[in-house]
Amino acid sequence: MRKRKLLIGLLLIHVITLIAQQNLTLSFEAKHYEGENVKLDSILIKNITRNCDTILYAPDTMLFFNYFVGINEKLNLESNFISAPYPNPVLNNKTSFNINLYQKGNLTLDLFDLWGQKLTTYNGKLSSGNYKFDLNLDKRGTYFLRATFNNNYKSLKIINSSHGSIEKFRIEMASVQTVNNLKTQTEEGGFWYEPGDTLWYVGYAQTPHAIAGSDVLENVPQNQEHLHFSIVEGLPCSKNIAVKYGNHLYPTVQIGEQCWLKENLSIGTMINGDIDMIDNGIIEKYCYDNNLENCAEFGGLYQWNELMNYSEEEATQGICPQGWHVSTKDEFMRIVEDFDGEGCKERGNQHWLQGYNTEGDNTKGFSVVGSGYRQNTTLFEQLKTIAVFHSSTKMTYDWVWHFSFHQNNQMSHGTTLKITGNSIRCIKN
Repeated sequence: MRKRKLLIGLLLIHVITLIAQQNLTLSFEAKHYEGENVKLDSILIKNITRNCDTILYAPDTMLFFNYFVGINEKLNLESNFISAPYPNPVLNNKTSFNINLYQKGNLTLDLFDLWGQKLTTYNGKLSSGNYKFDLNLDKRGTYFLRATFNNNYKSLKIINSSHGSIEKFRIEMASVQTVNNLKTQTEEGGFWYEPGDTLWYVGYAQTPHAIAGSDVLENVPQNQEHLHFSIVEGLPCSKNIAVKYGNHLYPTVQIGEQCWLKENLSIGTMINGDIDMIDNGIIEKYCYDNNLENCAEFGGLYQWNELMNYSEEEATQGICPQGWHVSTKDEFMRIVEDFDGEGCKERGNQHWLQGYNTEGDNTKGFSVVGSGYRQNTTLFEQLKTIAVFHSSTKMTYDWVWHFSFHQNNQMSHGTTLKITGNSIRCIKN
């Protein structure tokens, strides 16, 4: 009787486990922010909750999760070490797939037919790297490829509709590459996910103008997700891909040796443009024409004392995120000296008015938008024709150093009044 109860209990646990098991699929696509489709090169997926990450390499743009709800058990999700075979269905009896290994280990590839008969196998002890394999099939049919790496495995269905035959089934290594340096961290147990975890996704792609670009997204996956990257020129800083600040995710961009926020800061509570900012313990911002939507699109505008958080120390944190500071004259001058101010203005006319010589190329990825400014007379001026940035470098009692990017692709710098409402870009300490 006790054995019967034990058996019933084990069956009940098994049924509950089956019911609780969930599958989640993430898929990705990308467009350049001007609207043209682009092909993703790779996707970095970082679990912010558990501080681990993994990478999908082209042509693989899908990530499969298999987890249990209500059971405090971590499952290894490194089964995405193998990409989907391409082409599939197979053409001319041959297809290829990539194996991406982030550490040394034993790799086994087994090919089975529909009846479970093993047709061919590959065994190897491999170092970390990106391996391409060719698979040859000797006749039409449906097959299953099972890849096993250390304690991880994944099975893929392959359909061969080609006529004719080859000498035999074969799995052959075609090429080897070093590990992609986008991998930022490897955990002994691999990449982990549990329901409720927050994920960041970084999509990397060449823009239609053959410039390296990227985009950063954040979400907590629910059921099936199809995510869209809006690729912008420039690559994120390797150790600081993004910053979550004030409920907004700011991507970063590497400019030479400097790490900048890729967007204008837009932290704080909007006040009307006819009111001066005061030291009241609340971060205040102007939005062009007193319209919050302009802050979302172009960033906030700030008087100097407010953005400095009422400090006069150069390179102070001010209203920037922790670990970042208000950029200085010398830090802006690095852009001028190294790049002559070129390659910083966003492409197209989404954030710039059409006119003479207005087409920026954004080759440096600084992505300057025509945010305009709030004049000291309380008037908002020159939206989509100029971007003016306060620096943290004070010149006199009322005047500070500023930098301007113009509609005609020129850059200028000089002094401006503290009470002018200008944009701000933060730079990493």
